[in-house]
Amino acid sequence: MSGQIILSMAVAIKDPYESLHFEPDMENGGRGSVQVGNYKWDREKSNDNIEKHGLSFYAARLVYDDTYHWAYPDTKHGQGRRHVVGNVLENPNDGLLLVVDVLVENDIRNIISAWVDNSSRVWDGYLEHKRSAQSKNSHFNRMVNFLYEGMKRICG
Repeated sequence: MSGQIILSMAVAIKDPYESLHFEPDMENGGRGSVQVGNYKWDREKSNDNIEKHGLSFYAARLVYDDTYHWAYPDTKHGQGRRHVVGNVLENPNDGLLLVVDVLVENDIRNIISAWVDNSSRVWDGYLEHKRSAQSKNSHFNRMVNFLYEGMKRICG
């Protein structure tokens, strides 16, 4: 729900980058570990990330709200880290791709770094993944409908 609020706010103010700087006030004077649902990050690293890349880790978790987000291994850093790419704007024609480095441990997504990357290389990979996922979904839905219609004929 909070992800939808941020996305709506970003589109409404006509500056999608504005809401990406948001980091909620937390206890401990802005230090230490923050956990929101199954997302976790270091508050100081998030603040550093805002300075370096203009993106808070609180906003970075929205990458998972994209139905077609795409994850692949981080070969540079290894150790189970993954890059997750997703479009975080409600209107996909606007397009704002985030790349988020995560390390998943016990169903907790530890956010390590995040940045905006609208380069053609990343868009091409994202769109290829999205087309493939849509094609698989379409094939799956045809199979389910076929089975459903068959069961209706058999069961009357």
